[in-house]
Amino acid sequence: MKKQSVTGWIKTSDKKPKDRQNIAFVVTSDYDISKHLNGRILGGRYDAISHYFTVPGDSYEASHWRPMFEFCEDEHDDRL
Repeated sequence: MKKQSVTGWIKTSDKKPKDRQNIAFVVTSDYDISKHLNGRILGGRYDAISHYFTVPGDSYEASHWRPMFEFCEDEHDDRL
């Protein structure tokens, strides 16, 4: 197993997320229309078919990613 950095960010060249996994990712773009987003962190999903990181209505390439927190139901938690 590869060692992750202290921050938990994973290089996209090392490993891709699972298809449709909820993630945070760091945008990398060579397109003029989205260059202003370079280095920004967005939340979205990974699309294994297109190999893009997606947000509603758009998709991007990314340099790094990390899983979003997964919420689980607790049968003993009355707040749910």
